[in-house]
Amino acid sequence: MNSHHIIPLEVNELIDRYRSGDHIGMFYRSEEERDMIVSYCIMIGLEGEERVIYIDRYEDHSAIIRALQKLSVDTDSAMASGQLSITDCNSTYLSSGDFDADRMINRLKNYSETTPKESFSGLRIIGNVPCNGGCQTSIDNVVKYERELNHFFPGSNVSALCLYSLSLFPEDSPHHSQILSAHPLILRNNKIFENLHYQPPLKKELVE
Repeated sequence: MNSHHIIPLEVNELIDRYRSGDHIGMFYRSEEERDMIVSYCIMIGLEGEERVIYIDRYEDHSAIIRALQKLSVDTDSAMASGQLSITDCNSTYLSSGDFDADRMINRLKNYSETTPKESFSGLRIIGNVPCNGGCQTSIDNVVKYERELNHFFPGSNVSALCLYSLSLFPEDSPHHSQILSAHPLILRNNKIFENLHYQPPLKKELVE
């Protein structure tokens, strides 16, 4: 890590815990909190020679680019080289209008297969859930997608940080519980924890 990056201790702990194969859920309180965490995770991924894909909630990516530039990340060079890609929900999750879990899983597999192992140490995907004000897609499809990822990530060189707004999914809502149960790891207060509410796939599901 470059010495000129001054990283808060608690964020250092977060970064040290972030590994290939991880599937992490994060419920953020504000966009400022989200952008701070995301910018550090992107920066460390780039410094670790990973390919990084960030799925922004908005088509305007200026907020995350500003956050990265505050960390002295050369976003122009990273994007020009193909190491960093910043896209949005409409271009990925909702590219065909509706969210389709199977199609998105295939897209992630394609991202993984097209990440040259001789060029990158792994693939780091950070994505906002495809919601904007009110959910544009069925939460059941999103939860299905999150659960399917738990077949894909273990043992792979791919990691994912999935971002959900607490204003859309408050802790006392049933959707919050559904989403929480689909993530083996949870990011809270700048730290990653084993998720005690995680519901792993059944063994027979893993065989299939």
